[in-house]
Amino acid sequence: MAKFNSLLDQIKGQECKAALGIMMAAKSKLIKRWKQLDTQITDSANEAKDNVKFLYTLEKFCDPLYKNDPATMVDHIAGLLNAVRMIHSISRYYNTSERMTSLFIKITNQMITSCKNYITSNNSCRLWHEDRDVVVYKLRACIRLNKEYQAAFHRTKSS
Repeated sequence: MAKFNSLLDQIKGQECKAALGIMMAAKSKLIKRWKQLDTQITDSANEAKDNVKFLYTLEKFCDPLYKNDPATMVDHIAGLLNAVRMIHSISRYYNTSERMTSLFIKITNQMITSCKNYITSNNSCRLWHEDRDVVVYKLRACIRLNKEYQAAFHRTKSS
């Protein structure tokens, strides 16, 4: 983002404006292409800033997917999906079907990874070597997380 902002600063700078003024005075055929590129770069910059703003907002809601076990993660699902809904309804650029699908895939994959790590104690034990009651408890917590995730998704989608 820093390099992109540096490019924007250069385009908006005096040297670039002077070069553009010379091209306009010379009635260069490149002016039309320059304006198209300038518009595309400005639109891309606005899109990048918008996306960064909303993704930073989402970050605090995604932290529990990385830091909590599925039993406690379930308490954060509604807030996460409300944040996603807010992004979808407010963002001018990030609310496309493709980007929302990609975001949900990432959320779902992280939940699956967290459940796998929870069940296997971060790959330190094999499922069949753990106490049966412990495995059943962990599996139920993961199933509850999945059910709550799906229910929250449908509630959020319908509201």
